[in-house]
Amino acid sequence: MILKKFKRTNLSRTKRAMIGGIFDYVLSEKDEEGKDKCVWSTALNFIAATSKGQRAEMISLAEESIRSKMPCAHWMMSWNENEIPTEQQITEAVQMFLKGMGLEGHQTLVAVHANTQNVHAHILVNRVHPDTFQVIQPHNGFDIEAAHRIVAAIEKVQGWKPQKNARYRVDENNMIVRNTPRKRQPPSSKAQDFENYTGAKSAQRIAQKRAHELIDNATSWEELHTGLKEAGLRFEKKGSGAIVFVGEIAVKASSIDRKFSMGKLCKRLGEYQPGDYSASMLKIEPEPLSKIAEAQWHEYTNARKTAQDAHKMEKEELQKSNEIALAEIMPSRRRTRKRLLQTLPNMGLNLWV
Repeated sequence: MILKKFKRTNLSRTKRAMIGGIFDYVLSEKDEEGKDKCVWSTALNFIAATSKGQRAEMISLAEESIRSKMPCAHWMMSWNENEIPTEQQITEAVQMFLKGMGLEGHQTLVAVHANTQNVHAHILVNRVHPDTFQVIQPHNGFDIEAAHRIVAAIEKVQGWKPQKNARYRVDENNMIVRNTPRKRQPPSSKAQDFENYTGAKSAQRIAQKRAHELIDNATSWEELHTGLKEAGLRFEKKGSGAIVFVGEIAVKASSIDRKFSMGKLCKRLGEYQPGDYSASMLKIEPEPLSKIAEAQWHEYTNARKTAQDAHKMEKEELQKSNEIALAEIMPSRRRTRKRLLQTLPNMGLNLWV
């Protein structure tokens, strides 16, 4: 799940207009296309019982803050596509959010929307404390970082699936810790030499780009083979290892990522099952290493080829001239050698022979 904060883009409007506009938007039953939007809503820490009264109550309290142009914060809590939270779970998650932000007891409007692929809840919370009228600044302005930690706590308690690049997680000691970003394995020195010479991506880099996510997210061998085939790649077992074919070039699966070795894949996907690659596959065309400098690279390679061709011709011409010169002096050298040998005494000649 994710927790997103909406930026205030227009501070020239009055607090009444801004808060009223958010109220009307999140509680609207239909979206711009006429689809059902708001399927459930709840309000926390209000005196008024109706949405109209709560709207006026939040505006009135916000106007008590003279220095803050917009003391109400608008957040969105979103779940993954296949996750459908209950009303109880949404309420619990919002309460965890308010507690984590230090906004317990503050006026809060929650509206759940279902007009997109992901169920999401809009949270409008008034940062003005209802008793002290003091404007709370959660975590001294570092509320986005705090939101990532709150998401990790909610996911742990309610069992939701974390985002792929989640910033925080709850460890085995129930402590919220920061995830260390996993560095992608760089291409081998041989692959980098190829790229530096040709300006095109090596087979290993193409495999890393196209196959990594497919292999990493596959839940079965069939899904792995199907995904790679659609990407123009082929996965095969070779001995005790695994290789991915980029066209006719074989790339070790472990060179894409060390966790893609055959042993680790079999542990995750079960006993190896070969795929069917008999049908025609997508042809992989050469890809430039950098689209930005592609034109300059072609200019460089053309100039380099011209220089190499000129050097080759110069070398061939020099070799031919050397052969001609050698052919011209060889008869004279043979005559000189023969004359010198005839002047040597017999003993000296035998020693030389």
